[in-house]
Formats: sequence, structure tokens, C-alpha cells
Amino acid sequence: MINENKIKFVFFLFSCVFLLSFVTGNACSVTALEDEDSLIVARNMDWPESAGLVVMNPKGVKKTAIFVPEELTPLTWQSEYGSITFDLLAPIPEMGTLNSPGGGMNEAGLYVGTLFADDMICPKPSGNPVVTCLDIVRLLLDTCKTADEALDMLSNIDILPLTLNDIQVTFHYFIIDRDGKCFIIEFPPQSKGRMMIHTPLYKTTTNEFYEVNAFILYQYEPFGGDNPIPDSSVKRTSDVRLVRATYYSLEAMKKGNISFDDGFFVMESARQFEGTIASDSATDWTVCFDLKNLVIEWTSFFNPERRLIDMKKLSFDDIGKMISVDIQSSGTGDFTKYFK
Repeated sequence: MINENKIKFVFFLFSCVFLLSFVTGNACSVTALEDEDSLIVARNMDWPESAGLVVMNPKGVKKTAIFVPEELTPLTWQSEYGSITFDLLAPIPEMGTLNSPGGGMNEAGLYVGTLFADDMICPKPSGNPVVTCLDIVRLLLDTCKTADEALDMLSNIDILPLTLNDIQVTFHYFIIDRDGKCFIIEFPPQSKGRMMIHTPLYKTTTNEFYEVNAFILYQYEPFGGDNPIPDSSVKRTSDVRLVRATYYSLEAMKKGNISFDDGFFVMESARQFEGTIASDSATDWTVCFDLKNLVIEWTSFFNPERRLIDMKKLSFDDIGKMISVDIQSSGTGDFTKYFK
């Protein structure tokens, strides 16, 4: 009889091979814009492969953490909240395709997103139930209403990186709720495996650790330094994307009455363009989440038209249905009907 855990571990290793092949070519940017009536999280997903799904995740579903080695205890949970996630599709040789959510929002107005971070050191297993870094977005959106609840959940589990031949593929996490409570969670080398919790002054991040990002920002004029804001012709490294996204987010909020237009404008300022001086990996899609009004709009590489989902009009109670739409799908306007 074939051991199910062994199959999962083989799948885990294939996933590592795939992800490691792209770890030096990926990049992402995320920012939050707030006023009295709206809180918009804007996100660019920059990745060498453009395939992805918009997934409606129902509540009431029992789940078990995947890719956990058989000598450790995987976490099990039941989804209390429905959510919409934007998932990467990773083809695994001879095994099929892996869904990996890059970020999403649940029906309580909680956003969780992952961004790659090099040299991250996750803590050694302590005996708590284990979740791999790929499962964190789904776990928190399934079970948490607020950023504080998400932080409490992370404090009571062991997070396992994807590891192959001593090379790790790891993330840091951007968490924000509809009240504006925001955390950046990470495991930088200097923490020696201890979870670092940051409450950011500027709710923007890219692919560097928080303290590095803070040092970078303070070198630019609006933040106390001497350097001018990088113009649009500069290659959009993590540093440049951070500075431009933070600056244009603050400018948008100064005028008040923020909208999805502002979110897309800020992400355009951090967009990467494959084959130009601006990037090594194109922006595959841009998503704006309104946490207070539970509305989502997105554009994608192969379809720049905006598509919309109004989560208030959806029912997440049917545990027999996980509905998805191609992120790159044609069309424009209200896509809510496709998730009914």
C-alpha cells in the first residue's frame, strides 16, 4: 500500500525544485491606502509565469497543512470565513499543478499576502502543529477576523520553509484588517529563527526585510534623506519599487477620497516590464482590495481591463463548491456572477 505521507513529501520536493528555479527572478509590491470610508490594499504580483486563478474559498471546510514531512504533525483546521484568493499556478513535473495563494481577502475584511524574502530563517519545530509557508495565507484567511487574531494564530504554530539541499524558499507576510491594524511578519537572519513582528509606519513593502526597507526609505527626500524619488526609467528593483510605491501612496492619501484608481496608479508606479530596463520579470497581475466595502478589482498582463468582484453578493456557505476564474481571462466589468 502506498504511504500517503510519502506521496506528499515527493510532491513537496518537486515543488521546491520548481520554486527554487524562480526564486531569483520574482518580485512583488503591496501598499495600503486609507481614508474614512475606504481602506484599499493594492498589490502587484511579479513572476516569470503568468498563469493564475482567482479562487472563491468556501467556509466550513476541514483542511490539513500540506507538504509537512511525516515526522512532524501537520496542523488541521476548519474554515470559518469565506475568502477570495489570487493564486499562482506552479506546474510540477510529472505531478500536476500546485495552487499557491499570493494574497487574498476574507469576508471579514482581513487581507493576507506573501512576498518572497531571501535569507529568511524560520524557527526550528518546537512541537506545535506545523504549517508550511505556502499554507499561511489560506490558514489565516480561513480562521481569522482581525490582524490581532492572525498574529495570535502565528504565535501558536510552527512555520516550515520549503527546503531543498539546504536552500530555502521563504516569504514574509503583510497582514492588515478593515480597521487598518497592520503587521509585517518575518524571520530575518538576525532574528535567528525568532518571529519578528513589525507595525509599519508606512504600510508598504516589497521583497526586503522591514529594517532594510526603513533604512532605504530614510535616504530619500520625502523621508528625510537627500536622494530624489527614482523616476520611471530606473530599473525597478525592490528598493526602487518600495520608494516609489510608498511615495505615491502618501501623495494619493493627501488628497483624500481614495479610490481603486489611486491603488492602480500606485501599483503602476511600481510595475515591472519584462524585456525593458525596468525589470527582469513582468508584473503578471495587479489587484486592489477594498477591505471596508469588500470589493475587489484586478487587471492582468494579458487583459488590462478591470474586472470586479463584490464579495457582499456572494455566499460562502456551500462547502461543496470551490469556484475559480482564470486571472488572465478575457472580459471586463462585474465578474461576481461567475462566483455564484
